[in-house]
Amino acid sequence: MEQRGKMCKLTNPASSKEITRAYFDSLLLEMRLMDSDIPNTEFELYGRRFATPIMTAALSHLGTFHPDMPNGMVQYAQGAAKANAVHWIGMGSDEEFESVVATGAATIRIVKPYADEEKIYGQIRCAEQAGAMAVGMDIDHMFDLKGNQDVCIGETMSIKSSKHLQRYIESTKLPFIIKGVLSVHDAIKCAEIGVKGIVISHHGGRLNYAVPPLYVLPDIVKAVGKLFIQKLTDFSVAFLLRPLTFVVTALHSRLYNFLHHRLPVNINDRRDLSCRNVCNYYLFTSTLKL
Repeated sequence: MEQRGKMCKLTNPASSKEITRAYFDSLLLEMRLMDSDIPNTEFELYGRRFATPIMTAALSHLGTFHPDMPNGMVQYAQGAAKANAVHWIGMGSDEEFESVVATGAATIRIVKPYADEEKIYGQIRCAEQAGAMAVGMDIDHMFDLKGNQDVCIGETMSIKSSKHLQRYIESTKLPFIIKGVLSVHDAIKCAEIGVKGIVISHHGGRLNYAVPPLYVLPDIVKAVGKLFIQKLTDFSVAFLLRPLTFVVTALHSRLYNFLHHRLPVNINDRRDLSCRNVCNYYLFTSTLKL
């Protein structure tokens, strides 16, 4: 996959969402047919096998923002379970998380970087006890759009150091994921403290003029691939590093928009959808058969 097309003119040059969309649309796919085979999109993640590498986004508060669907988070999970796809969930109560897991969806819980440390550890414990597939934190919510400590739905966030994150990792038996990595610098730190996956994302444009996730993805793979492989040798798990990974992660964003309208959830807020359809790319300690 290479950038051959030209990026379109931006309405707002500072908007990271527009920059990401324009960059993504400028990418073209190279066709390779010689010595090929029928593809198999099944892949394994953390010991479980799934029908597709396409995953749901870590949405939150569907009932709050869409009163017409008070049970939206459960419906969202039911769609993922039916598709045999990895499901993600963001900010929410422990009771809501338990109801989501009860659908049978293989769920990854993303915990906010709360200022309240006990709340973080409590949600990690709940994830483990409820049967989550993995747990993690979206570090791109530490700051608000003006660079101050973020406040999200009345909850104050705080800046987390590598030592904070390492303590969270060590507090659970679940694989721990860091969401919101957008630089080689942070990716290396994630590898060093023992995370089992990273989500390359700017959370739908939380930083103006941010590099597109797919733009920085190849550099991150080059920088941390060997570190992950060395750390995971004892577990006989391969890091998802095949060249086709870039195609899979890119296709994820286009197909997400297609599938999103076919899950039993009615999303009317186009801003919410646009934040997610091209902004998240996943690197996991995983294997993919293609």
